[in-house]
Amino acid sequence: MGSPKILFISHNASRSGAPMVLLQFMAWIGHKYPETTLDSVLLIGGPLEQDFKRYSRNVFRLNSYENQVSQFKRLLRKVLNRLGIGLRSPHEKLLKHLGAVNYDLIYANTIVSLPIANKIKDVSNNCRLVCHVHELNTIIKNLLPNFNDYIPAVDNFLVVSNLVKQNLIENWFIPSNKLRLVYEFTNLSSKKKATKVPSDTFIVGGSGMVYWRKGYDLFIQVALMMNNKYPDQNIQFIWVGGDGGDNEIMDIILADIHKSGLEDMVFFVGEQEYPEIYYQNFDVFLMTSREDPFPLVCIEVAMVNKPIICFKGATGTEEILEYGGGFIVPYLDVQSMCERIIYYINNPKIRMEDGEKAKHLFSNFTPENMCPKIYNHIEVLLKE
Repeated sequence: MGSPKILFISHNASRSGAPMVLLQFMAWIGHKYPETTLDSVLLIGGPLEQDFKRYSRNVFRLNSYENQVSQFKRLLRKVLNRLGIGLRSPHEKLLKHLGAVNYDLIYANTIVSLPIANKIKDVSNNCRLVCHVHELNTIIKNLLPNFNDYIPAVDNFLVVSNLVKQNLIENWFIPSNKLRLVYEFTNLSSKKKATKVPSDTFIVGGSGMVYWRKGYDLFIQVALMMNNKYPDQNIQFIWVGGDGGDNEIMDIILADIHKSGLEDMVFFVGEQEYPEIYYQNFDVFLMTSREDPFPLVCIEVAMVNKPIICFKGATGTEEILEYGGGFIVPYLDVQSMCERIIYYINNPKIRMEDGEKAKHLFSNFTPENMCPKIYNHIEVLLKE
């Protein structure tokens, strides 16, 4: 394949699954194929922006170019456009510049990146386009309802679970020969050790941005049901994950916890640079997501020997838990989640065995194992 030029497009630089997977892949390429040229476009920034700069020759943040346009220039451009006189914005100049680089491959990480990727491909010379799909159907319909418009321009789709693959086939009619399955992957960010909690406290963990898709409200409902049905149990529910700057959501969560009388039982600790410090203290991980393609947190908690409970039909994690390491309960059935939690409380030996099984089953989902598969798909595509 020689020394290809690859442009990666990320919807943001947040501490969330898709950007973190992309950064690990870029780091792997930089280590294995240092002659490869890697550039990045971020639609918006975030706390991982410096990491993108570490692994890229150039990083372009799209919203910074948009912000360069003053109110006067916007008005001037609007007037000139009405008169049929074009005036390129910094945004448009950037797209033209990127097209002139003549990348061998544009790698759109998430479907949100597709509109920009498509525009760059249109002004590029013989460039291939890969889309790494980290989304399921509801999110696709919410974030890119005209997804169909961009499908023809994509040469191959990388999908992160069979659940994602089936959605693209059944709901978006993408031929299976354009889909390549590579499960998500991660490494724990550090070897930091947790502060031990009292051994008689059973901790149920949850994680993710406090967003409807992650089911943070269902997490509280499970806690409330546990408190009502098993008031004598010494149990805590701890959620690790931020609000994305939406203070209103956190106000609602804290109000729910207060009104339910759960202040001493349920804790939302916010975004953490080293979340594994909390994961190590979990006794079980509660995966309350309504829709989650293949969440990194499940790999991370499994690697510290924690069994997982998830909803059926909601997540690609189910494809692994079918072989053990936890329980799959009916969709949105919080009572079944409660029953499985109390089962683990009453059967600590089985809980530990399931934690070991989870670690074994998820141990393959590392950059060392998965990055070569993605790169191989890129090599094959560029040779076609």
